[in-house]
Formats: sequence, C-alpha cells, structure tokens
Amino acid sequence: MNDMKPARGKNRWAWILGVCLFLSALVLSGPLGDFVHAQRKLTVRGFAERRITSDFTVWHINLAARAKTAKEAFARLQADEARLRAGLAREGVPADLVEVTLTSVNPVFRTDERGMTTAEISGYTISRSFRLATPDIGLAPKFALATEALLRDGLEMNPSPPEFYCQKLKDLRAELLGEAVRDAQRRAEVIAKQAGCRVGGLRSAQQGVFQITPIYSTEISAGGELDTTSLEKSIKAVVTAEFWLK
Repeated sequence: MNDMKPARGKNRWAWILGVCLFLSALVLSGPLGDFVHAQRKLTVRGFAERRITSDFTVWHINLAARAKTAKEAFARLQADEARLRAGLAREGVPADLVEVTLTSVNPVFRTDERGMTTAEISGYTISRSFRLATPDIGLAPKFALATEALLRDGLEMNPSPPEFYCQKLKDLRAELLGEAVRDAQRRAEVIAKQAGCRVGGLRSAQQGVFQITPIYSTEISAGGELDTTSLEKSIKAVVTAEFWLK
C-alpha cells in the first residue's frame, strides 16, 4: 500500500502539468485578443494625403555694383536696377511687384604682395536685393524669360529660382488632421474586430509632422518637409490616435 502513494503523487503532478500546458496553449493561441482585452485601449496611426496646387509665387534677385568710390558704385547700381525693371516690364511683369528688401554697402580692402588684407580701402561694393511676390502663378515663366534676356545683355545679377507656396495650408492642415483621425478609427475598428472588441471613444490624438513634397516624392524628414520648388505638391499628415475599447 505504501508503494502506491508515490505513484499517485506522480500522477497528480502530471495531471496538474497537463492542465497548465493546456491553459498556456489557450493563451498563446489568442495573444492579440488577450492583449487588447487587458489594455482596454488601442493605439493606431492614421494617414491622409491631398494633392494641392500652389497659389502664390516668390522670386528673389540680387544686384551688385563695384567702383572705386561709393558714389560711383551707387550710380552703377541705379543704372542696373533700371535695366532690371525695364527687362521685367518687357516680359509683362508689373513694375509694382518689384520690391527692394535690402541694400548694403561694403568696402573692399586692398591686399599686399603677400595676399594679406590691409586697412587701405580700394573700392566699394553696393548690393541690393529685390523680391517679387504675387498670387499670379502665370508670371513665374516670365521671371525666367526676363532673367535669360538680362543675363545675355550682360546684366550682373544673381536670381533665385521661383518659389511656390500654398496660401490655404492652414485650412488644409486642419482638414487633413480630421481625415487622418478618421483613417485611424477605421484601422482601429479592423483590429478590434479581430480581437472580439468594439471601438469606443477617442482617448487621445497626437499630431505628427506634415510632409509637403513634390508629387510622387517619397522624401520625408523628422522635422517635416516643405517643398517650394514645385507648382504641384502633395501634403501628407499622420496622426497617432488612442481609442477606448468596449
């Protein structure tokens, strides 16, 4: 009889071990459902994208004139500015768009035979920056035509490529955030359904950075992209949303 006790003890532990293994299999068979039920909340990311057309353009130009005296340099600069305005007018760019943004005067110091800068002034350089800003996007090609013609005529200037902006970005950002939240909710409902739950109210939402890029571009950055080179752009928004579960 005493020999039967150890056998019964072994059978009891084997039975307990079998039950534990069975319960472990149940837990591992539904990790998503168990996790969701335990958390009672679900965090997902929503995405929204919109194609936009720029409605504002900005163009920058810089002129520089050099002479032995500041007076002579300024006279040359005024003559070059007159040529610039005339060249733009020939291409149909209104004169009132040409805005002076900065004028600077810099002395040029003579260098000695060793290439060292001395305190002696050998001349002056006067620079003037201009900006043209307009909602008339059709003027952008005219900026380029005027630039080419003036450079061929020998005008020394440093033009920048036209920059393109969208003035309705503030409203578009708000609309895209709403779309991204709705997209997040749809994703959450799919996941919750698989876990045997239903999505409740929105617990929190965190806005990601906006990526404004040329059409079909895949470039992104942690701080967000703001493309100014393309007339047609794509604006992308991401929202991280957390929902209660029922």
